[in-house]
Amino acid sequence: MTSDGAGGTRLSFLGHPVPPSFDVRMVTIPAGTSLAFDEVAWRDAIVVLEAGELEVECLRGGRRSFEVGAMMSLVGLELKTLRSTGAEAVVLTAVSRRTDPEGPAGNGR
Repeated sequence: MTSDGAGGTRLSFLGHPVPPSFDVRMVTIPAGTSLAFDEVAWRDAIVVLEAGELEVECLRGGRRSFEVGAMMSLVGLELKTLRSTGAEAVVLTAVSRRTDPEGPAGNGR
């Protein structure tokens, strides 16, 4: 958790350890650019918008905007594009179950 600047807290995975059975991945989308959506890359992940302003575009053309602190799952939404719409880069952290239980932690637990 981290301060939201208004006296509250918001979820953040940056700088916080997660159990060895999970992976944390950071994705950055530079300001004013887009990232084609690949559902496989986001499977099984809880995603937090750590910085920037994110707009997601659906395959049918609908759009939705998210602000810092938004927590989401991107699977099953028929998305086309993730777009950084603000003046700063979008930073997303995605936490998912480790696919290799013997991964970097090496303990398999």
